[in-house]
Amino acid sequence: MPTVIAFKRNHAYKNIILVINLVFGWTGAGWAIAAIWAVFPSEKSLIDPVLGNVTGTGQRNAGDTFGAKTYGEKRGFVKEKDDHERIQELAKMFESGAISEEEFKALKKKIIES
Repeated sequence: MPTVIAFKRNHAYKNIILVINLVFGWTGAGWAIAAIWAVFPSEKSLIDPVLGNVTGTGQRNAGDTFGAKTYGEKRGFVKEKDDHERIQELAKMFESGAISEEEFKALKKKIIES
């Protein structure tokens, strides 16, 4: 079934899905992987939703996906942590003893100045 779906949709990875289904399809896990991959939008990378690039831009590898995330951050499409959130994280690190008071003050000053 996953192979039929992949070929009907003309999925970019239909041949790989076929191989996974033939070789590992007899196991429940192999069939499930092939089925999920067959219905997953072929224009998206599997890591896109994790990196905040929910729309995807076509066939590409993970390196392109990471680059797209960086580009989105620079353009303001991907939400970066605001200064308040970053300072709160620093305060937690200081309270836990992960950083010294001097490091905390220096990093806080750097965040405020940026």
